Amino acid sequence: GAASFTALSMVDGLAAASLEARREVVALIRRLGANLLMTHAPHDYHVDHRAVAALVGDARIPAGASGIVDEPPLRATPDIVHFDAEQGLGATPQIWVDVSETMDVRRRALDCHRSQATMLHGQSLADVTESLARLRGEQRGCAFAEAFSGYATWPHPDGGLRRLVLLTEGGADG
Repeated sequence: GAASFTALSMVDGLAAASLEARREVVALIRRLGANLLMTHAPHDYHVDHRAVAALVGDARIPAGASGIVDEPPLRATPDIVHFDAEQGLGATPQIWVDVSETMDVRRRALDCHRSQATMLHGQSLADVTESLARLRGEQRGCAFAEAFSGYATWPHPDGGLRRLVLLTEGGADG
């Protein structure tokens, strides 16, 4: 159900939390009018994922401030939640979202990510993430779940978890 996809100018394996990359992320957040940013865990195993987590965190406040890029600033600072870390390692989930009904869509989306379909040691990305979703589902009491943690900072100490719950429960504002 994604409405769009935007690839920024970062190169696989070389993402960095540079000032130019931050400008790109701020511009994208403003163009989308985002109120909830979902990004990688800051302690993720992959250097690109850690860089993106830093970029999203660094772009959050400037997205609502004047200047920086041409797009008009947001009226409110967006919230952030972090995805689960690879294989759940080092993660401390604060919320589990039941994704049982969307596992087929999820697998098809992962299959489109051709450059990442096979991980180190020949593991299938779809199989690895499905195993984690099954584990998180057991913790949640359903077949499959995704786990998230909040980015607890100003202005919402729940770090966007409340907004995520509203979205997953069909809340209008999300």
